[in-house]
Amino acid sequence: MKKTFQTSLLFIFIIALFIGAFFTINRKYDRFYRVKGIDNDKRAIIEQYLSESEQNYLVQNQIPLTAFFDYVEYDQFDLRNYRIYNLLKDTGRYNDNNTLLTIGNDLQKKIAKNFSSNNYAIAQTLIEDDLEYGYINNDDFNSEDINLYALLRPLYGNDDASYVDDLNNYREALTKRGLNESDIVSFMTDVVSVYKKNSLKQLMTQAENTGMTLIRKPNALSMYLNASRYIGSYVPDDLVLIQDIKRYRYAMYLRSDAYKKLTEMCKADKTINSRLVIYKAYTKYASLSDEEKGHSEYQLGLTLSFTDRYVDYGSFDETKVSSWLKENAYKYGFVLRYPSEHADKTGHAYDAHVYRFVGVKLAKKLHEQNKVLENYQEESEE
Repeated sequence: MKKTFQTSLLFIFIIALFIGAFFTINRKYDRFYRVKGIDNDKRAIIEQYLSESEQNYLVQNQIPLTAFFDYVEYDQFDLRNYRIYNLLKDTGRYNDNNTLLTIGNDLQKKIAKNFSSNNYAIAQTLIEDDLEYGYINNDDFNSEDINLYALLRPLYGNDDASYVDDLNNYREALTKRGLNESDIVSFMTDVVSVYKKNSLKQLMTQAENTGMTLIRKPNALSMYLNASRYIGSYVPDDLVLIQDIKRYRYAMYLRSDAYKKLTEMCKADKTINSRLVIYKAYTKYASLSDEEKGHSEYQLGLTLSFTDRYVDYGSFDETKVSSWLKENAYKYGFVLRYPSEHADKTGHAYDAHVYRFVGVKLAKKLHEQNKVLENYQEESEE
């Protein structure tokens, strides 16, 4: 019995020593020891600039100093937002840390207010799509439309959150037009790949007019226009100055693909090269009449009006140049746009001057089948 008692006392003594040693060591233990990148100088900075709760957060999450040390001395810095700061920094859009920290804090605050979970993932999506400014500064930002905002955003300048209001207006107009959610996404995907900010706005002025077809891809070679088909103030991306071909005035433009084939065509025949004159080419939206704006194929940079330098404009149909074009232009991708036998289809009177570039393959098909673009479009939609 006595031996058992002595053993118990020894056991208690050892435990007491262990506890004492633990508290003694713990008192001297450096809690920042496992923080990657720590040294005496950085420890002093951390203790100076981080609150006690931030220091605990740092230790508990073992955040490496490289993840936040660039910001630690700024008044706006909040360690809990360091991952958002780094997302913003990685975009290259922020050269000023004060702005970066302010945006990061505002973004986290608003996300926390609107969402109960997945805050970092939401912030990541917004930042990767350059939507953080619009999300913070426009109360009409609809988080369910993030994908559509991301489509529209590249058309707008820095610190321009008006894409939020624009998209909301476009969605409303397209819904009134009868488009469902899938249709709206498809429409927006198409138009933002071709239109610029202002030309898209102009296009959408007709969105609620159900009698008007809004052209999604005005750059398509097979696309045609008339009074009920609209492209707003669309401008082709690849317009080039026409050179080395006789023309009515110096500054005339054409899409690069059409210009290349036009040059080949003019070099193919001496009569054409010496007599053909370009009377009309690309015409910008502002230069068209009110009736033509958004409806003229001259806006496309694919349509040309020809004449003969040695005869009156009205007599062009009787010239060798006109005859040659009717027989050969299709070989270079050009078709007579308004032939007499298809006036009922085109809705346009016969005009020997006007040719439209549609590409060699389609031009050959239309020529051989004696059809116009309107026929081709109808067949494609069937």
